[in-house]
Amino acid sequence: SDLTKLYDESYFNDVSCWLGFNETFSCLKQIDPTSEFYNFVGRIYMTELLKYVGSNSIYAVDMFNENTPKNYSSVYLRECGKNTVSVLKDADPKAVWLLQGWTFGYDRFWENSKIEAYLDQVKSNDVLILDMFAESNPTW
Repeated sequence: SDLTKLYDESYFNDVSCWLGFNETFSCLKQIDPTSEFYNFVGRIYMTELLKYVGSNSIYAVDMFNENTPKNYSSVYLRECGKNTVSVLKDADPKAVWLLQGWTFGYDRFWENSKIEAYLDQVKSNDVLILDMFAESNPTW
């Protein structure tokens, strides 16, 4: 079902259309990572994931891969990173956030101050950044 029909619109952000695809295949909604609803859905998702799939304690979460955050403030970006790790750690205390590093080199939005804000509340041993595309554009 469409969560946007069941829950308040303020819990969602519009995600930019990807590579020019029309709205049928792109331009989706994303749960705002700073909202309590993100934490609520994240806890349910993680509970079900662990119950049915199990875990190696590494979780890929790329909320801004090939799309730009709708809020550019450092406070917002800091909360996004913090909440992502919090949802993972609440379910699995050994959780490591696996993040594609090419996100930061792909989009000009990600200048150093924004990357620092996004990862500011994340301990270095709680995140693993894959430097994808490093053979052409090493970022890390």
